[in-house]
Amino acid sequence: MNLHYNKRNLELRAPSGNITAGETTVEIDSRKYEQAVVDLRVTELIMPDGDDEVDFYIQTEINGTWVDVANVHFDNGDEPITAANRLIGIGPKAAGVDVITPTDGTLPDNTAQDLPLGEAVRIKTKVTGATAPTYAYEARLTLLG
Repeated sequence: MNLHYNKRNLELRAPSGNITAGETTVEIDSRKYEQAVVDLRVTELIMPDGDDEVDFYIQTEINGTWVDVANVHFDNGDEPITAANRLIGIGPKAAGVDVITPTDGTLPDNTAQDLPLGEAVRIKTKVTGATAPTYAYEARLTLLG
């Protein structure tokens, strides 16, 4: 199947500037599409302490519930970062049956779940550490269907 007949490129997160707290991006409606690719670009990462972490949760909404599709994790060993790109694909669901427990901002570090594309897509970030890390990022969303 050629999914490129219905393709849309959108800004999921404009360049953030430096952030020291978690945030949730606006959600983008994806109901008319079958697949999505999130192009996550981390442009700054400063970890003042050894216990600092920044997590990016790529999420899709399924039946009104936000579900983690992927976790992109950075910790003190990854710093300093001036550019890190990650591509995260969502859907379509592989053949077969899987039982997946939905998570919202708790998917283990650097893991992904095989989920279909839901009604919308967003990114939720979380920071941990004695002194808040500083990070900056931007993200593009390509919808295919």
